[in-house]
Amino acid sequence: MSENKEETNGVGWDIKVVERKRGRMKFQIKLSKEETESFKNFKDYAKPDGISDDDFHKTLFFKGIQSINEDLRQLAIEYAKEKAEEMEKKASAEQSEIPVINIPEANDD
Repeated sequence: MSENKEETNGVGWDIKVVERKRGRMKFQIKLSKEETESFKNFKDYAKPDGISDDDFHKTLFFKGIQSINEDLRQLAIEYAKEKAEEMEKKASAEQSEIPVINIPEANDD
């Protein structure tokens, strides 16, 4: 029960994502001749001896995800810092809008 989804990322890359059984997924990225040559040169330079091509490709993919997650985390922290004062003012305003109800204490007469 596999489903093919072809996507483009806005920079002209042709990316195919195939979702497979048991929660597995396959990515296929079609590169131009120049991109392929650049990638091969990078791989020849950066791939450690004793690491398979598959493991190297997975490492690149997951390092990329980690990098993007870190970028998003930093953006969230910066946003929270920028908006902290605004959020505090809003929380104070909302707190002051809550009506106070005085409930008389029960008398045990």
